[in-house]
Amino acid sequence: MSNLSFSAKVRTITTSNSMKAFATLIINDTISIEGYKVFDGKNGLFVAPPSHKGTDKEGVEKYFNDVQYLEERDEDTRRGPVEEAVSAAILAEYKRTVSPPKTNAAAGKAQGARPNPTGNRPTARKPDPIDEAW
Repeated sequence: MSNLSFSAKVRTITTSNSMKAFATLIINDTISIEGYKVFDGKNGLFVAPPSHKGTDKEGVEKYFNDVQYLEERDEDTRRGPVEEAVSAAILAEYKRTVSPPKTNAAAGKAQGARPNPTGNRPTARKPDPIDEAW
């Protein structure tokens, strides 16, 4: 796994109670996989892989994962290191997306923020000589 790098693009949604975002996983800045979903469940945030609805051999409708992780899974988490790294990358981008960066007053002034109002009004505009001719 040491030669794999993961990043993500996240699109938040507001139309669902538990689903919070859709995500695209980017592997080594070369491959992208769309369709990951971020949910807020009873145990906190989690990432679900892309899936599609279909019927199994017995004709029962269910969801099938479109991405399979072919690695040994940890007994405690039931996830392997690659799946954990994917989830961590997506959740980090989700948290960055929903939490705007903190700025301080000095940074705001450097970026051209509006100054605090002083209460002083600008002086009245001098009449235009053309207006007086009418």
